[in-house]
Amino acid sequence: MRVLLFHPWLKSYGGGERLVYEYFRRSKHDIDVYSWYLDPARTWFQPDDVRTILSGDSPVFRTYLLRGVASLALSAAGLPDTADYDLVLLSSSGLGELTLLARRPRTPVVIYSHTILRAAYGPDVQWNLTYRFRGVKRLVYRTGVIVYNALERLAWQRINFAVFNSGLSRSRALDKGLISPERAAIVFPGVELDGFASRDAENYFLYVSRFSPLKRQHVLIRAFARFAREYPGYRLYLVGSAENARYLEQLRRLIRTLGVESSVSLLTNVDDADLRNLYARALAFVNVPFMEEFGIVPFEAAASGRFIINVKPSGNYELLRNFPGILWIDEPLYDSVLEDRIYSALKRFVSSEDEFVELGRGNRKALKRLDLSWSRFAKELDSILDSVANVGEQPPQ
Repeated sequence: MRVLLFHPWLKSYGGGERLVYEYFRRSKHDIDVYSWYLDPARTWFQPDDVRTILSGDSPVFRTYLLRGVASLALSAAGLPDTADYDLVLLSSSGLGELTLLARRPRTPVVIYSHTILRAAYGPDVQWNLTYRFRGVKRLVYRTGVIVYNALERLAWQRINFAVFNSGLSRSRALDKGLISPERAAIVFPGVELDGFASRDAENYFLYVSRFSPLKRQHVLIRAFARFAREYPGYRLYLVGSAENARYLEQLRRLIRTLGVESSVSLLTNVDDADLRNLYARALAFVNVPFMEEFGIVPFEAAASGRFIINVKPSGNYELLRNFPGILWIDEPLYDSVLEDRIYSALKRFVSSEDEFVELGRGNRKALKRLDLSWSRFAKELDSILDSVANVGEQPPQ
């Protein structure tokens, strides 16, 4: 079967790009990859692998808002001619489906949704209005949400079947009425866990995530500062990419203001070997993003035999909820409440530290019972595409 696979921007070593690449490599189908833009220096793809529309470097490709504007403009051209393909597979985090607005493809359309556009989803709108936008920006943002939601509904009417990376992602699309339950399935991404090991723990907590307000490193720092005043022997390492330089500088100022320079470290551009060593020797792993759709890092922490302090709801909760070494924090939405809950969780951990460290080692055994391989992912997605391409068959739920 010939498949046209479209992913809007191939510009980073991110989770979405990795998923598309692994499926391209492992699928049994004949796949042509299309994208608006490819940066071969920052992704796994090479120029011969992808058919692109744009070329060159520009701030448009690095700025989320400008990418959104560019996506709307490029959507007017629609997808390439699909007459030579048996199926279209869209890989999207909320913008890829807009390519369906210009014209209806001649073949069935399946979307792999890493997430619907979070900025236009109810709880995230509330979060953004609370923490990100003030004054006239609030009006602009509200107007943008209304326009986008109208376009999103139109685009999803042309999707035959939707595959999501977690039940949480699926529930968001169902909440908005974008797809019916019988036309929606879940296929968990693969997770590369080779090379993670457990070593003797040192007195530091670890959080690995790109530096972003939605990842809430600022809340963790404030909670840890309170904790460190009572338990001065512990450290916190925050590891992530430096793409959001403004937020990273805000975190540095916060650390200085709270006087925790000696106990909180921000680490950027950490190579794989050093990152695996940080996992291996961490006392515990802390993961506090705002309602993340899937999230790979808790699985890496589990593979390293670390105890995990984690927030739910999250996509990884569906797989990790019965693991022995995890303390779950209920999502409170508001930063001040989350700070209190992280602070309490840290205190609870150190009150029974030896017991919790041992429970964390049990996470490695629990993880081995899951099949999170990329081969499993490709087979499950291939099966769904086969069913959609054969008229009258429903993919497995």
